[in-house]
Amino acid sequence: MSDPTQNLPEHEKHGFVRAAVVSPELRVGDAEFNAGVIRAEMKRLSGEGCRVAVFPELCLTGYSCADLFYLPTLQKQALAALRQLAEESSYSGMLTVLGLPLAVDGRLYNMAAVAGAGRVLGFVPKTFLPNSGEFYERRWFSPAHTLGVAEVEGVPAGADLLFEARDLPGLVLGVEICEDLWSVIPPSSHAALAGATVLANPSASNELLGKAPYRRNLVLQ
Repeated sequence: MSDPTQNLPEHEKHGFVRAAVVSPELRVGDAEFNAGVIRAEMKRLSGEGCRVAVFPELCLTGYSCADLFYLPTLQKQALAALRQLAEESSYSGMLTVLGLPLAVDGRLYNMAAVAGAGRVLGFVPKTFLPNSGEFYERRWFSPAHTLGVAEVEGVPAGADLLFEARDLPGLVLGVEICEDLWSVIPPSSHAALAGATVLANPSASNELLGKAPYRRNLVLQ
């Protein structure tokens, strides 16, 4: 029997993968423009042998849409852009994490969608919603525990999903969103215990003095 890893790049044979975090220039409320920027970055990263690409929280619409999140038109445009990017992911060989507002049963969720192999593989809702200072996500979004379904748009959905790469043994992706990492026991801890080997945290956090090193310390914990 042939070794399934024999054609892999040398670093992947030894358990390493190339992962990228991308912070593109986006337009608030312009899903079509944002999808174009994301598409270009996906092609670039695929050409560089990247296996996991993480784009910001709510990247398809922009994080600061405020009450525009309520607009069904914007929600539909974001979902359509996601579907198109997912279809185009068949060439990339990557697991790509994208963010969008997604309406489910009359509630709106801050979702991370994982795309790969030409389709949307799953939706992960944000568990902990910040609601202090400059953040007031609870005005628009519902937390993960209120999601009463296991599928959305025919795709698995839940805060406990893991994504395993079929063509790369050992690559198991767990996803949480921004504020989730700041909780006492973040979802990523449960994901790691369940077998995740790579943890993604798409974020749209603002920059404040001392915040970057604090985030690094959170990750180290």
